[in-house]
Amino acid sequence: CHDRANCVIEFIRKGYTTADLILVVCNFQPVVRRNYRVGVPRGGLWQEMFNSDAKEYGGSGNGNAGGVNADPQPTHGRPFSISLTIPPLSVSFFKNVAPPLPATAPVALSAVQTSSPGK
Repeated sequence: CHDRANCVIEFIRKGYTTADLILVVCNFQPVVRRNYRVGVPRGGLWQEMFNSDAKEYGGSGNGNAGGVNADPQPTHGRPFSISLTIPPLSVSFFKNVAPPLPATAPVALSAVQTSSPGK
């Protein structure tokens, strides 16, 4: 996806397998973009792996607090989307590292210890 008006480009790269996805977001303006919605192909946590605007690299420190969770809100032809803070004059990499958590996680029967009286 590209946003010519705001000078933003996003694209997704696959790793060694289709399970490894990296979202790359580039901002070519000296303006912070807040609440910028980007479409992604799956839900769960998208961890911010690299941010060129981090203070460690001499940047302003704008970013996404380590990651964002995807919402089931279709955007850019993708079934999910994330709302990002895109730092000025930057490139950020996000990796989909965890599936979304279910509302209630079932308890595995193998993890439950049972005992009978007298045994």
